[in-house]
Amino acid sequence: MLLPLQPLSIDRFYHNAESKHLVAEISDLGPRAFQRLYDDACDEGLSVYNARTGSTTIWAIETTCCVEYEITEWILRPIDASCRKHPSVQNYVMHIAND
Repeated sequence: MLLPLQPLSIDRFYHNAESKHLVAEISDLGPRAFQRLYDDACDEGLSVYNARTGSTTIWAIETTCCVEYEITEWILRPIDASCRKHPSVQNYVMHIAND
């Protein structure tokens, strides 16, 4: 079951609609940006609220990128339930830099 998440405002992200990317730095998202998504799994991600559309989407960490044992960025994609409810996010990718 999906756990209740505290959503982040989409205003915290750089949004490129043409390339379908959301980009942010982890320090801009606050100390608890990533949250556990499900009660029966260890998947982590975040929730994003868009005040303009009134929609909230859930994003799961797909890849954690590392260089010399240090995390450089996380790549997230919207979960299937968010894609079904909000089809426009289906091909989006989120990049969060570890600054």
